Amino acid sequence: MDTRPEKIFDFTVDQREIPRPGGKAFVALNPHTQIGVLHTTESGSLEGSFTALKGKFSPPHFIVGEGKIIQCRPLNVQAAALVGTGPCLANAQAAVQIEMVGFTGGGKDSTTTTDLWIPKDDVLLPVVAIMAFCVGNDINIPLRVPKDEWKDNAADMPLPWATAKNTRRVAAAAGDFPKLKGWWMHVEIPCQGPTNHHDCGKLRRRDMLTMAQALLDA
Repeated sequence: MDTRPEKIFDFTVDQREIPRPGGKAFVALNPHTQIGVLHTTESGSLEGSFTALKGKFSPPHFIVGEGKIIQCRPLNVQAAALVGTGPCLANAQAAVQIEMVGFTGGGKDSTTTTDLWIPKDDVLLPVVAIMAFCVGNDINIPLRVPKDEWKDNAADMPLPWATAKNTRRVAAAAGDFPKLKGWWMHVEIPCQGPTNHHDCGKLRRRDMLTMAQALLDA
């Protein structure tokens, strides 16, 4: 496995490692969990997002925005954009974590009641490239939604979402995570404690997966 790829399809990867607190060694990651996790930064700036995540020591593997990819952790070590403590050990289960620069719903004033949305192209296209890259390259995350009934319009997941009791998190905590493989969203990951987030909400995830497959088929 190339743990620090220089390019992912047409996108150059900017290597800007974010350390652990106190300079501790990175924690080894099993790259074969076949789970990817999508986040939104809830910020509109790539540099601002990088600075915030670095300051909180909570990096993903990749931050994507403004047509660019920043890699914050090698692909053989754990990222830290989820709660990593037990019982779920979410950071240990996520082979690849991506922070998409932007807001759930696509706009700064959007809330979790937003309509279906998809990132603008300068975020969307690099993320799709990473998803396609992760189908192979000794990572093997399948291009699928973990559970078919998790529809993009979130009809199965009534508000509020930023709670341990949202329907997808309950199902995940009951055994779906980490059993089910594919591209998860932060809103679906269980055991997030006081930081239960709502990202990425009503994301058009299936459209993104279809775009990633088309990139592989081209």
